[in-house]
Amino acid sequence: MIFSYLSNSMVVITNQLGGDLTWYAIMLRPFGNDLETCVVPWVFYLTHPVFRRKSVGVIPVLQRDKINFTPP
Repeated sequence: MIFSYLSNSMVVITNQLGGDLTWYAIMLRPFGNDLETCVVPWVFYLTHPVFRRKSVGVIPVLQRDKINFTPP
């Protein structure tokens, strides 16, 4: 959401400071909103725990003695 806030606030600030640069800011605003649409799903995918690979730790076990189990 930060890109859309930045692009929209850029339009407001340029309009408040002087109207000459407002049209350039308006032309850049759709690119900021489109960038937001592309970045948010990637950030969600890269940071959410569901999409992380599960690490399977294999612990080697050396068994030297056999346990003799006799059923009752």
